[in-house]
Amino acid sequence: MKSILVIEDNREVRDNMLDILGLAGYNAVGADTGKEGIELARKGKVDLILCDIMMPGLDGYGVLKILSEDERTGGIPFVFVTAKSEQEDLRRGMNLGADDYVTKPFYKDELLRIVEVRLRKNQIRTGASTPSTTWTGFLSQQALQSAMDLLIDSAARRTYQRGEAVYREGEQVRDVFLMQSGFAKHQKTTDFGKRLIVYVFQPGDFFGYPEMIAGGNYEHDTVALTDMEVDYIPAQVIRERLASDANIADLLLGHLANGLLQADQRMLNQAYLSVRKRCAETLLRAQQVFQDTNWPMNREELSQWAGTAKETFIRNLTDFRDSGLVEIENSQIRILDSEGLAAIPG
Repeated sequence: MKSILVIEDNREVRDNMLDILGLAGYNAVGADTGKEGIELARKGKVDLILCDIMMPGLDGYGVLKILSEDERTGGIPFVFVTAKSEQEDLRRGMNLGADDYVTKPFYKDELLRIVEVRLRKNQIRTGASTPSTTWTGFLSQQALQSAMDLLIDSAARRTYQRGEAVYREGEQVRDVFLMQSGFAKHQKTTDFGKRLIVYVFQPGDFFGYPEMIAGGNYEHDTVALTDMEVDYIPAQVIRERLASDANIADLLLGHLANGLLQADQRMLNQAYLSVRKRCAETLLRAQQVFQDTNWPMNREELSQWAGTAKETFIRNLTDFRDSGLVEIENSQIRILDSEGLAAIPG
């Protein structure tokens, strides 16, 4: 079981993160000061650190500097958790050696995805054993990692340019994909001709496997939002290994379970949240996924992600700007007050 250290002075935020990580199968330990966090990191085996920036006494920058200079802790993946989204703060953290950012308020699935990606990338770098999914399954983590290694060994790589389709709805399932770099939109066109973006794939995400397991055609369009690199594994290879290797079956079952839980939450949001709330959450989600200010989605794509008309999304975006929640410059959106957006009633 992977151990994650959460350094956060806000008790409510810290307890929420510990609960999310614990339910996902991680051994999560909390510290309420930077000093205590450093002591815990030095004392025991820690596989990843989530650390707030703004803390009394020793702040997150100081924690990162001290840990990165210690040979016992210098190689631990370090992710800042912060409500501050100004570009200079992001740049300063990356210059100090931070691996990633989680911007408060965060979504459960986004937090877990960042944790999983960072653990996986560290495993690739160090050769350590890391499960490929937060699902712990019926088998050991070592068996799950062996299953992932078998799949990756069968993969080849393709590159796509923005706007190029990886596959289209209705096409026969030929491959399953693993995103290596860039972003792609997973979209569906309704019977009434309305296009919805149901998910944005980012590095570390698997896609195409639910249709492969179901034995049908692809159910969505998957189109590049940016130039990207994708590993593809022939569906026939996976089918053969599913029939002969329980580890492969357990691995894909975990991905399916997580995907279903996330789909349920998205469906509830679409059904019960107000349009204004959905627009606000879409902006926060975009900030979480893309992080910098150069989001690769235009207004129409953002409205499709929010599940509303383009005109409605633009009207709400203008209102957010007039309220001082966001800034718009040269068509780019920059969130000024993420807590204010999150506080918009549903």
